[in-house]
Amino acid sequence: MQRFADKVVVVTGAGSGIGKATAERFLSEGAMVTLVGRTRAKLEDVAKPYAEDRVLLAEADISNDGDVRDLISLTVQKFGRLDVLVNNAGVVAQGDVSTLTTDAWRTVMATDVDGVFYACRAAVPHLKSSRGSIINVSSVS
Repeated sequence: MQRFADKVVVVTGAGSGIGKATAERFLSEGAMVTLVGRTRAKLEDVAKPYAEDRVLLAEADISNDGDVRDLISLTVQKFGRLDVLVNNAGVVAQGDVSTLTTDAWRTVMATDVDGVFYACRAAVPHLKSSRGSIINVSSVS
């Protein structure tokens, strides 16, 4: 039984780690998945075993509001709907409060916080129509 047959899912940070595993699980459960990441080669590796009509590769920077709006729009154009958004992408900066630069801090916040906001804001109108869900992944490093 494929629990997500014909569902449309966006997974950010899908090129490696938890995002890759999440995307692969949704695909194995019958979903159509937009794989979002900064490195196209990694996304292509994730997509390789699956039919082209079931995956969309979105090389994007989720800290960029325009990139996020575009990837949600492309998802709906290709698959006709959106059922699940998985906010998984994240970055980490090395250091502590006394050594971390302001630029490094802004990069973390832009990706880990702003990116989640942008994705939710872009996805919510479509998720309301489909009565879909948002999954926010977090970690402590």
